Amino acid sequence: MTSKHVLNLSSILEFFKDDAKLVARGENAVESGHVKDMAFDGELLIICGNVLASMRDRLYKVEIKLDTDKCIEEVSCTGPRGQLVCHHMAALSIFGYHNISVTDITCTWKSRKPHTNAVQTGF
Repeated sequence: MTSKHVLNLSSILEFFKDDAKLVARGENAVESGHVKDMAFDGELLIICGNVLASMRDRLYKVEIKLDTDKCIEEVSCTGPRGQLVCHHMAALSIFGYHNISVTDITCTWKSRKPHTNAVQTGF
């Protein structure tokens, strides 16, 4: 059975195996809408995107390079832990896992703007 995902879940877990808390924080960041946009280049096997910091006052640029087996090879983040691994990298990895299919070609995603259900009155 072939996977429909470009980035395998096992690859994400393997890459973050030394700090599993980063995966949990990355999941939280994805669920909280902190991944603002993402682009995937299927030829270069690069995922890049912008992820909000935990306190939502900064936007960090994250880049993930995959090898030919679709495993995470290199990562970078403009955040303070960018030379190591951080939850921004985990968030973009998880977001990519859910949103990039093997049938995708070079493409981009942007997060939706939140809807407000405020009732306006004419008083």
